[in-house]
Amino acid sequence: MKRIALLDGMRGLAALYVVLHHAYFQVSESAPKEWLVGRFAWLAFGHYAVAVFIVLSGFSLAAGDPMRGGFWAYVRRRARRILPPYYVALGLSLLLIWLVPALQSRDDPRWGEMALPAFEAKTLVAHAFLIHNVRSSWCHRIDPPMWSVGTEWQIYFLLPAILWVSRRWGMGAGVALAFVLGLAPVQFRQAASDCACPWYAGLFALGAAAAIGRHWRPSPRWLLPLALPLCLFLADGLAVVDALVGAVTAAFLAQVAAGRAPAWLVTPLESRPAVVLGAFSYSLYLTHYPLQAWASATLVRLGLSPDVRLLILLGPVTLVCLAVAYGFHLVAERPFMSGHARRLAQAEIGDLESGFTGSVPVSGFHALPG
Repeated sequence: MKRIALLDGMRGLAALYVVLHHAYFQVSESAPKEWLVGRFAWLAFGHYAVAVFIVLSGFSLAAGDPMRGGFWAYVRRRARRILPPYYVALGLSLLLIWLVPALQSRDDPRWGEMALPAFEAKTLVAHAFLIHNVRSSWCHRIDPPMWSVGTEWQIYFLLPAILWVSRRWGMGAGVALAFVLGLAPVQFRQAASDCACPWYAGLFALGAAAAIGRHWRPSPRWLLPLALPLCLFLADGLAVVDALVGAVTAAFLAQVAAGRAPAWLVTPLESRPAVVLGAFSYSLYLTHYPLQAWASATLVRLGLSPDVRLLILLGPVTLVCLAVAYGFHLVAERPFMSGHARRLAQAEIGDLESGFTGSVPVSGFHALPG
């Protein structure tokens, strides 16, 4: 069993990009012609980092033995890993909104028009059951990035079907099934599907295929080439680009699994800072946005220019988000990891605390076969 730091490195860098994207997001719409804001336009593509997360999730789960102990054991493991940090972050976001006047204003389109109203009964129930992503009126309430947690949680329940089909007819059939199921809602509920991105089910399956496709009987050669273009033809532009990002990510992970990934790509992804970030990337993803919105509202009240606000959001505020996420990880995420994952995450964080001395620890979440 070979474990790799690269998965955590990819998670860490993708999470950091999402944080920087949302810092840019706080300023960009109101000041697109500002000189510095224009120089950071490369931060405008945070959505596609989420697509990378989904492919990584499928790869990591399928590379291990997700169905060991049966379906309900699998669901319990996923619930223990995902839900406690989610609910704690949800509660903290509600507490911040209740306590901080700046987060109660509906004036800021990057916060007020998305996250508020936060205390409506339907919104709270939808978030409690992780179905807030199925309606555009709930999707970005309370803590906007949490929409993807609902989508990923729902995709988890498709994994057994994808694996069953893949074992009978090959990974190509499993991927095709996932895309068909994921893109079907696009034809019926366009507004909701734009928020939920149900086609992420196909990206999840692409990740699984990258991990284990070479170990199972291949599908008929015509199945995947016909199914995917048909699905993408019926989809909108966002789904097509997400699928392309997912395919590139899965192709890279397949090269990693086969030991053929180029060193110039692998080396930065296995670097100590990237791996350390990966150890608490989920906590970073859950906690950063309300802090950024609070800081952005404060900077606007101070009358600072958009360029200055962006520099502060990208610099000091990002450091604060990292520190808060690390503390959140210690309290609300690490205790709910499996014993082995917890020990390895602690080792990864230990590198940070010791100044990155010693060897790079390996990923503590999932294993690659053979």
